[in-house]
Amino acid sequence: MKKLFFEYYRPSEEQFSELWHECLFVLDANVLLNLYRYSSETTFELIRLLKEISTRIWIPHQVAFEYHKNRHKVILEHEKEYTKVQDELAKAKDDAIKKLSDKLRQDRHPFIKEADKSITGIENAFNSIHEDLEKHKKEYASLKENDRINDEIVSLFQGQVWLSWNHEECSASFRFSSAPF
Repeated sequence: MKKLFFEYYRPSEEQFSELWHECLFVLDANVLLNLYRYSSETTFELIRLLKEISTRIWIPHQVAFEYHKNRHKVILEHEKEYTKVQDELAKAKDDAIKKLSDKLRQDRHPFIKEADKSITGIENAFNSIHEDLEKHKKEYASLKENDRINDEIVSLFQGQVWLSWNHEECSASFRFSSAPF
């Protein structure tokens, strides 16, 4: 019974070790699309790890199709997120400057000198953040034309896309059996 319903039983440490070193990794489309959602450091660290197991990773044709179908959509969604943050930042800047200006006009505090410098400092800080976001947004948007993530994925999965599921072929290629132990 345990062999028939193996998925309900926890493998031993030895079995885990064997599985980890010999298993086949079959990725979902979201694993590939998440490479666009992570920081650059995380993305390229994951790609590096995938390269280490490259002889044991495969994707079904449907996964490759969904990745290609949704890649631009994910890029555009994140580009829009940069714009939303920039818009919120502009509102916060205007609000902060208005509140400070109103307060300074109402209560000319004797210890607050050079109020214009404070306002200029606020503007400069917000503008610096906005410029940084704009730079990153442009870098991200450039993925639509020069996509180094896609280049890595294409290279990694060259010849490793299942066109159809065939248990006999998979068993022969990967020492695949109905039960891992």
